[in-house]
Amino acid sequence: MRTAWRVAAALVAGLLIAAAAFVGWQSWQTARQVAAFARAHKAYEFPPYLQILGATQDTVTYRDPDGGAPLPDYMALHTSVGGWAETTSPVGADPVQRTIERQAAPPSLAAGQEAWGDVTYFYADPRQGLGLPYTDVDYGAAEAWLVPGQQGNPTWMIFVHGLGGVRAEGLRALSVANAQGCTSLLISYQNDQGSDAGNGYVQFGADEWHDLEQAVRYALGHGAQNVVLVGNSHGGAVTLGFLVNSRLVDKVSSAFLDDPVTDFDALLAQTTNRNRPS
Repeated sequence: MRTAWRVAAALVAGLLIAAAAFVGWQSWQTARQVAAFARAHKAYEFPPYLQILGATQDTVTYRDPDGGAPLPDYMALHTSVGGWAETTSPVGADPVQRTIERQAAPPSLAAGQEAWGDVTYFYADPRQGLGLPYTDVDYGAAEAWLVPGQQGNPTWMIFVHGLGGVRAEGLRALSVANAQGCTSLLISYQNDQGSDAGNGYVQFGADEWHDLEQAVRYALGHGAQNVVLVGNSHGGAVTLGFLVNSRLVDKVSSAFLDDPVTDFDALLAQTTNRNRPS
């Protein structure tokens, strides 16, 4: 009897040790995944995933071998050889034909090239993408593009890009703001290239909002009387951090958030739930 109890106790102890080891391994895996996700990237670089089958001056035909989701109506095709074409009006599913609105950067699209879709749409910077003059400025936390508006218009638009993004994400918003005569400031912020601030990990707006506050202060110091904020993805979280914490919030008349990060628990679950046993 005693031998049976000893065997049972040993089995229970073994199971407890194994369970503790598994929980420890899972915790380590979760921490590793969260750290990898939160690590700030200077700029994401994706491998090309579209195969161009043919192109004319006005249209391009391509296919996605992986069968990904359809691309939006307004989408740039950026090729692995450096070409950039602004395209619209997709027709078909596999292959897809799109209208080329502008070949923004050479070489022209051609059969055999590989490419990927870019929702930035407009090319490179305000001058090359939209024909707008701009100035590189240091607003206090990092660099920014300053695009002048209509003289006498006191409204400034400040754009905050997403995680691993670049200022060029804001060119679409800039096209609208400039048409309304607004001065625009498209900012980089901590952990971006050109900024020495940050510890290499994103804070989901908990710390980055200080940079946005400096941008608002810069705008106010250069003639702004009314500030409009536009935040994309993680930039939306940065904008929300500013709206909740900054003493300058009363200087902001409105904020536009495009797919903002607002539910960190859901984001964490989505990030860490991969390959986890049920």
